[in-house]
Amino acid sequence: MKTLRLFGLTLMAILLSVNFTSCSNEDDPTKDPEKLTGEWILTYEKEWGTEEGTNFNEETSYDFNTPEDGSEKMVIKEGTNKNEFELTYYYYSESSEEWEYDYKMTIKLDGNNVILSEEDDEEYIVSSKYTYSLKDNKLTIKSYVKYTDDSEYNYEETYQKK
Repeated sequence: MKTLRLFGLTLMAILLSVNFTSCSNEDDPTKDPEKLTGEWILTYEKEWGTEEGTNFNEETSYDFNTPEDGSEKMVIKEGTNKNEFELTYYYYSESSEEWEYDYKMTIKLDGNNVILSEEDDEEYIVSSKYTYSLKDNKLTIKSYVKYTDDSEYNYEETYQKK
């Protein structure tokens, strides 16, 4: 009877470990790029940090269905290399009532880290880190940048897939 109980506990432990190790990140766009590709509308952004010795903290929410000045759209396409994506940004102009081209960039994903192909002000950057998380139809991008003048910027942007 003792052997049977020990066997039962061992079997249960094996089943639980197999169950936990078989789980994976279902929203990993490097394995399933169509989860990341498409049109994304900015719904929330937060910026905080220090600039010229002064702290700042700002938050803005945007209506997904009604674009306004300051609204942003990002179109993501697969790049030519593995784990590479092309991002094209647009801003909404109330005067023309259209999305207008802003800029384009290429990124590479390494786990949940985002590697930029190049940064405009690279020579002034001491350190930077960019990460993303993808859950259902929500994409959150977080970034931290420290500059040579001791300014620090933190950003958190949340996009919803169109």
